[in-house]
Amino acid sequence: MEITLKDGSGWSNWKESFPNKLVDEVLIVFNLESDRLESINDYCLQEKIQSEAVHTDCSLTAGVIYLISESLVFNCNGSRIHIQHNQLEIELMELMLVNYPQGSISLMDDRFYIVYTSGMGYDDHGLDPKSVNGLNIKQLWLPETYNEFIDSLERIKSGLVWEFESYYEDRDYLTSVSYISNGTSQYYLLKSKDITERRKSDIALLESEQRYRYFLDQSHEVICTHDARGNYKLISPAIKQLLGYEPEEMIGKHPYDFTHPDDKLILRESAWTKMMRGEQPENIQYRAIKKDGTVIWVDSYAEVVTDSKGEVISLTTASRDITDLKHIEIELRNSEKRFRGIADNLPGVIYLCLNDESYSMIYLNDEVKRLTGYPKEKFIAGEISFVDLYHPEDSPQIISKVDDALANQEPFHITYRLRNVKTDNWVWVEEYGQGIYEDGQLISLEGVLLDITSKLEDQLRLEQSQANLKAIFDSTQSIIGLYDTDNRLVEFNHSFYNYILATDGIELKKGMHIKEFITKERIDEYVDYHKRVLKGEKLKVTSEYPTPYGPIHLLSGLNPIYTKGEISGVSLFVEDITELKVSQRKLEEYAEGLEILVKERTKELETSNADLVRSNEQLESALTELQSTQDQLIQSEKMASLGVLSAGIAHEINNPMNFVKNGTAALFKRIKELSGYDNEEMQPYVELIEGGVERVSKIINSLSHFSRQVKTMDERCDLSTIIDNCLLILQARLIDRVEVVKSIDPECVVIGNEGKLHQALLNLLSNAEQAIHGQGTIKITGKSLGTLSELVIEDTGEGITKENLLKIGDPFFTTKPPGIGTGLGLFITYSIIEEHQGKIEVSSIVKNGTKIRIELPNL
Repeated sequence: MEITLKDGSGWSNWKESFPNKLVDEVLIVFNLESDRLESINDYCLQEKIQSEAVHTDCSLTAGVIYLISESLVFNCNGSRIHIQHNQLEIELMELMLVNYPQGSISLMDDRFYIVYTSGMGYDDHGLDPKSVNGLNIKQLWLPETYNEFIDSLERIKSGLVWEFESYYEDRDYLTSVSYISNGTSQYYLLKSKDITERRKSDIALLESEQRYRYFLDQSHEVICTHDARGNYKLISPAIKQLLGYEPEEMIGKHPYDFTHPDDKLILRESAWTKMMRGEQPENIQYRAIKKDGTVIWVDSYAEVVTDSKGEVISLTTASRDITDLKHIEIELRNSEKRFRGIADNLPGVIYLCLNDESYSMIYLNDEVKRLTGYPKEKFIAGEISFVDLYHPEDSPQIISKVDDALANQEPFHITYRLRNVKTDNWVWVEEYGQGIYEDGQLISLEGVLLDITSKLEDQLRLEQSQANLKAIFDSTQSIIGLYDTDNRLVEFNHSFYNYILATDGIELKKGMHIKEFITKERIDEYVDYHKRVLKGEKLKVTSEYPTPYGPIHLLSGLNPIYTKGEISGVSLFVEDITELKVSQRKLEEYAEGLEILVKERTKELETSNADLVRSNEQLESALTELQSTQDQLIQSEKMASLGVLSAGIAHEINNPMNFVKNGTAALFKRIKELSGYDNEEMQPYVELIEGGVERVSKIINSLSHFSRQVKTMDERCDLSTIIDNCLLILQARLIDRVEVVKSIDPECVVIGNEGKLHQALLNLLSNAEQAIHGQGTIKITGKSLGTLSELVIEDTGEGITKENLLKIGDPFFTTKPPGIGTGLGLFITYSIIEEHQGKIEVSSIVKNGTKIRIELPNL
């Protein structure tokens, strides 16, 4: 094997002359600066050339390039490289061998390479200490440990001993790193020792303290520690319930300070005197004075802690309020009997048992008979075990969970089924339990079993009812959505999902913000709606949306959602009223057709009339009367056609609406009978469904009134109800544009024809709405004036000129564009009012609006 030595101190162009491959030779490059050594080593790794950075003695292998730092002195005998250590290294190595035999100790140079190792710690793991020599610490430590070491480097060099803990082969280790330098050489001393047993002791102590603190905080008894003189050192929080004091108020004071004067002597002789001698006293009952001055009976027991000489070090006492027991003269004197008396009145099975295969019972209360059908005596005698009553499917997981909890000294909580022998049914129970330990040894188990069968059945019924309600929620054709106060979707039905997907191509998801699926053109409008609703306002909004199949019309209802009296969100209920709008448009088109027919007939009559006038002026008066009669007949024909159409619509809609209304009422009545029914959660769905049904019913009712064909004049006509029906017919034209202010006395009731009065008042209200361009107001007032009812309709529209005001009652007079009006509306209205023996007065100011006053005889 040929050996070539290369001085690397001036080898700046090393890449150009670097060998690509060595076969039967060895290249030793020495005197390398640290940076150049690292660069060459990285290059060899990248080019897959065998190389080794030498930090300690090593054997030579053919085909390998050996890299030696300028700080190291070496010699080569042809088969090995021997590193000559400086005096500081030698001294440190000797010190490591003498002073740290039990653990593991390593010496690391300033480039973090291990140069020496020692100690029995390596032998414990079957490792040769020399196997880590020459390795960089970065190869041995976890990345996070190495990075933390680098961050602490300056502090280590300033004298800090840096420590970290690690875990290796089920053992815990503590490693310390210190800096050593003699001015010319720099080293780091790494010491590692096994701290597994110390860690276990720390954990056991912490767990013990946590358990003690848990029982101290959770105990209903007042647990205290006292110094050797009896003064309080530690008091559990239960003292607040017992005496009304905060624990810190009593620290440093003596129990005598809170004892009834008549009982201080008994307390001193029966308890404190014995405890001061190191004797264990018996339970003592005495009276204590609460902070508010009231007196209670207290039962206390104590534990005395002494040192090896028998001197009292401290006292531990536990006290409980037994005032009620004293007052009802219960003859219970010890803690076991008190516990059993309380336990037998609890709505659950309380037990104390051994941790054997059958959980042999030491104590059970009487509730076990109701739960299992067996008396407690059979369990305590071992004739029957809870294990025998476990459901076969639940038994393995019960035993496994109990064993796991006990192994970790933790409480356990299990839900499973037990067989009740009396009913031969499975009973669902919840068990809460824990182990009882003494000196770290498990002595017994204690816990409680609660019958939750009814609770689970109620929960199942509630879930089924909620599922049924959800099915209704999702099956309705109307769009329903629920938002939180941040305008994010909480719930939505399939109709909402499908509508957004079809119109905007967006898939709705819970938690989406309204801005994520409402178009930019409408988002500000909808956000404003939500702000108003979150302030308690209820809104109804009509909207028109273009689609490839034609425009659709939607009526949106927005209402606040209340949770525990506070507004917690917004509910949205959207009806598609496109068909209603289409029907309305068809009715309008039909009316326009009739108006065109009227115009054609009128034109013919006018032509004939002109001929007749030229031939005989004496027939003019008769002809005018004939025209009026004919126009009224045509209007009657139109109203009759409208009545037939409205009646058909009403019949077709009323039947399915009755099914929806009655079915919904029955469903919600059934849901309310369930024990888990949450009225606040269900109320938004109830209001949405009932609101939709009510609105459709009102529209159908209004159409029925409007299209009545009764000819009698002796009907009882409530003007307020007639006005409401007319406004409902006009709602789509009024909403969001015209504000209606209505105030009509209940006494405004007249005798007449209800259908004709509907027609007359609808004409007046329709004219008022058409006269308002943009935003405006219609004010309707009604008063009973003795034998008359006065009805006044005022609008803020464009008004009527003085010239036209004189003609508004004439047939065929209209100021509306062609196709909008025929000039017969007010003529017919005047006729209807006169037919009811009333009168009508009209006043108007251009640009300020019109006022119409009607007088009708009272009922």
